[in-house]
Amino acid sequence: MSILPGAEKAYPHSSREDEAEALQQQILFTNVNVSFFSIFRYVTKSELTAGAIVPVPPILFAHITDLFANIGDGGKTHHASERQVDHYTLYFVYLGPPHWPPGSYLQQDLLTLEQRLLEE
Repeated sequence: MSILPGAEKAYPHSSREDEAEALQQQILFTNVNVSFFSIFRYVTKSELTAGAIVPVPPILFAHITDLFANIGDGGKTHHASERQVDHYTLYFVYLGPPHWPPGSYLQQDLLTLEQRLLEE
């Protein structure tokens, strides 16, 4: 009788002890001391920058949402809130193009070109 259902058909020569040992190897982990910066040793600067920019649009959306909520509550004047909306809109204009479809295709093309040049 096998621990895993259907294992008799897939592994006819395995025993219950072999399966138990395999399961123990899969669930036991050894502690490895790794520094924070060694995690990123294979990352290029452009990849690190691209990863750091990923959380920025949701943060901007949150700020704009809070701004509109404050306008609805009468917390700020129309003129002051309009200036802040303009300010956050500029962030989207500066940060957005790589995420727009033409920018995404261009970015992907450039990354593919970079990879091909590095392989040669």
